[in-house]
Amino acid sequence: MFYDVDFHIHTCFSDGEGTIEDILSISKERKLRAIAITDHFEPRDSRDPKKSIEEFRRYIRVIRCKAVSCGLKVFVGIETSLFFEVEEELREEVDLVIRSVHFFPPKTDISCYSLFDERLWEIYKNEVLELLQIRFTDIAGHIMGYFPLPSEWVKGLTFTERRELEKVIRERFFDEEWQERVIEQAIKNNVAIEIHNPTSTPDENFIRQAVSRGVKLSLGSDAHLLGWVGKVDYGKSMFLRLQIPKKNLFWPRERGD
Repeated sequence: MFYDVDFHIHTCFSDGEGTIEDILSISKERKLRAIAITDHFEPRDSRDPKKSIEEFRRYIRVIRCKAVSCGLKVFVGIETSLFFEVEEELREEVDLVIRSVHFFPPKTDISCYSLFDERLWEIYKNEVLELLQIRFTDIAGHIMGYFPLPSEWVKGLTFTERRELEKVIRERFFDEEWQERVIEQAIKNNVAIEIHNPTSTPDENFIRQAVSRGVKLSLGSDAHLLGWVGKVDYGKSMFLRLQIPKKNLFWPRERGD
């Protein structure tokens, strides 16, 4: 089907498990139509390996070289935050830019807040709205999941328990007014909203509203593990259940566009 794609995959260049060859091989095995390798690059994030922009550019060229004869449509992108300015030269070298909220603003003193402090989630929601307005942003990544929670708040929680905690936060703080503003900004700035498989977000109602307004949706596994590559089941189920047309599927720009 047209939605057999995965436009959010990480390799060992940043914090993924697999090499380029691993990603290409498993993508072919799973009969994907197209993929996008979108490694993290965010100099201000202390959790990310410190790679230079020159190293990143060289890696882009390596991916393109290895993809030439693999028999698969391979796009190359970057996942970053709203704090990294993508310059025009870099924008011309990549096919897509994903921006995600991976951490609260650098000067935010988390110790001043509790997990269910409305003020904290207002900061997060404003960051989402801001990233939707930054130039050279193609996709807003996992806007309703993978929240940047301090490690001490989630210590001991399993992956599933963290996702359940995020669901409680969404239901409590991510009101319809904010969701409408997200949709408005996505339309205004031609930014796609990611249907994020690991967190099964956004929910069906948001997706329905976004589609009715013409917002494009991107399908992403956010694969850091090889076993996750191509796992976009939640997004595919939404496309099938809501009969979302092909025109609403985000597709990276082709070289030369």
